Formats: sequence, C-alpha cells, structure tokens
Amino acid sequence: MPGKPVTVLVLADKPELALTLLESFRPTQGQISELTTIYGFLGRYYHVAGGELELVAAPSNSDLPSLFDLLAEGLAGYIVAVDCLDHSRFPSIRAGLDFWELISAAPRILALTNYDEPNAVDRLTVRQLLRLSVDDQVVPLPEGQLRPAIISLLKMILSRPREV
Repeated sequence: MPGKPVTVLVLADKPELALTLLESFRPTQGQISELTTIYGFLGRYYHVAGGELELVAAPSNSDLPSLFDLLAEGLAGYIVAVDCLDHSRFPSIRAGLDFWELISAAPRILALTNYDEPNAVDRLTVRQLLRLSVDDQVVPLPEGQLRPAIISLLKMILSRPREV
C-alpha cells in the first residue's frame, strides 16, 4: 500500500502568486498530475522517487474550514511567498504568519520573488519588516521558480524527529 502523500502548502498574499509558483515546480523525474482541487484549493500531485508530494496553492487569508481540513490530514510544511517589490503587503503577510504560527507547528520557508529587481526590498529588510526570527529560513527564488524552496522545505521536514 502506498504511503500518505507529503502535503506542502504554498501561501501568498496574492492568490495568483501562489498558483504561479505552484505551476513553476516541474521535477526532472516522475509524474505530475493535472491541476486539481485538493482540500478546496488548486493543487497538483507529484509522484517522485517512489513517493507522492501534494502541492496546494492558497491565499494566505484562506477560509478556516478548508485550512482545518488540510491540517487534520497532516500538513508537512508550508511556503510563504513574499514579493519583494510590494512591501505595502508586508503587514498583511506578517498577520498571516502570526495566524499560521498559532494553528500549525509545521516547518515553513519564506520564498522571495522579485528580489533581484532594482526597487526590491533586500533580504535583511524583509527579515526586519516581517519581524522574522533567526530560525525562519528565507530562500530567494531565481526567476520565480519554486524548486529551491521545495528542496529546502523537504530537507527541513525530513530532518524533524518523527512523532510516535
């Protein structure tokens, strides 16, 4: 019997950013499902190296019933997308981080998009404006590709002690 999929949530203040990042993830091996509804959100299943990864794109201000369904099934980790060109959204992102810290102990990664643009907020300023702890990993996404964040998050998930 195949194991349970590893579920990773891709959150963004702008829903289209979450979906764009999810769509950018193309593993070099394995199978990818069509875009489908997972827990009431859009997502994809990836069959890679004998396991299954479930990527779900959602707005950071998602409705509670859908989120709790996802949490009840076992959220492995989540990625919070941060557009470095739109720092006006940082208070909303911080509020979302506060909410997620309350409802989930799953590991998280902050994924920076547009970080290399001339008017972008730099990595240190992102940390300060979002009041991040030293434990928060911040991963720049080259050309908006989700792969570096997924790899970092999966390493965090695999290094966590397993619950008995």
